[in-house]
Amino acid sequence: LTGGVTFYKSNVNISDSHFTSSSAEDMINIIKSRYFISNTVLSNTKSDALDSDFSEGYIDNLVIEGVGGDAIDISGSDLIISNLIVNQVKDKAISAGESSRVNISKCSFNHIGVGIAAKDGSDVIASDCQIKNTELSALMSYTKKSFYGKPSLDIRLSNLDVKTKFIRQHGSKLVIDGELVASSDLDVD
Repeated sequence: LTGGVTFYKSNVNISDSHFTSSSAEDMINIIKSRYFISNTVLSNTKSDALDSDFSEGYIDNLVIEGVGGDAIDISGSDLIISNLIVNQVKDKAISAGESSRVNISKCSFNHIGVGIAAKDGSDVIASDCQIKNTELSALMSYTKKSFYGKPSLDIRLSNLDVKTKFIRQHGSKLVIDGELVASSDLDVD
């Protein structure tokens, strides 16, 4: 097991909790499960804070801070997220891959590598999000694993730092308030 806390084929309800100081690959790893996380804090982990693999989840009022990897790493999952605050994350606030379906509303990301990354056939919709102080990009849409379809990232009614950039690999979709972002060559290696 790679998670500090791992749930496998379970119904999970985490509320009013604080997870802190993990050196595991994933602070929390949820696999092939249904889960609900509310009013919770995940802080100070060397790698990913929450890893959702082939699961169905609902997240409301979650704070994630001090992360050495991704705040939320999603693979093959359906996830609804609201009221998410992410601060001080080295990699991505949201990393959606392997044909995930993610709906995000009311989020705030600050001091992160990348805000939201949609990759490998994933479909991500985000609204009412604030993304600022990014190291690489606020938004990215790209393919790493060619056997998945093209990803889609649709951002609506959000407050994005005007100094940041957006990266859309040729063939992927990245739309901000109805406007398609210009594509570019992106070597994911």
